[in-house]
Amino acid sequence: MSKIFRKEVILDFDYTLFDTKAFKQALAGSLKVFGVAAPLFFKFYPQAIVKHDQQYSYSVSVHLRLLRRLRPQLNLVTGKKLINKIVSDCAKYLYPETKQFLTNLRQADFKLILATRGDKQWQGHKVTCSGIRPFFSQVLISPTLKVLALKEFTKNFDEVFFVSDHAGELAHIKQKLSQLIPIMKLGGHGSVREARQINMPAFKNLLHIQKYIINYYQKSNNQN
Repeated sequence: MSKIFRKEVILDFDYTLFDTKAFKQALAGSLKVFGVAAPLFFKFYPQAIVKHDQQYSYSVSVHLRLLRRLRPQLNLVTGKKLINKIVSDCAKYLYPETKQFLTNLRQADFKLILATRGDKQWQGHKVTCSGIRPFFSQVLISPTLKVLALKEFTKNFDEVFFVSDHAGELAHIKQKLSQLIPIMKLGGHGSVREARQINMPAFKNLLHIQKYIINYYQKSNNQN
């Protein structure tokens, strides 16, 4: 029996549609007024990530409290406002081709689903302020491993595309969720070498991913 390729694409957010590296640099820069240099900001960043029972979420409040131990002049209320100001302007950190990529897929009648891991409030604020939420029919934000979050979400799916930058995540999903067709967005946590190792297509530019998705879909349905 032939498989049905649904016109659906599941997309990661950070490092896939959104230049998270530049965004984090901006967050670090916002606290310079308190004497917090970028190296100090990033030193404590991993400790501000709350991990528990396969859950993962970044906490601004925890990060600021950690920084205040070494920079007592850091006002927690003002610091949070400065960080929220960067988040409110985070549309500028979308990759240059992101909106065109999403627009083209929507115009080709693909249903778009956003799946991102992290704190629901923090990630939700980023997604909303980026201005791309209206492109998506569904937004899935979960602190759990993405494969766990998507397992229930995609149980009734036929084959659909999944685009992410993270090689380890893609390899895990390829192994556990065979109905997802993984594609690597280069420039984040993945490399061409890693893509070859796990045997999946990889592209630097989102518009090349769009072309691959549309061509794959057309070929697959012509064969069926």
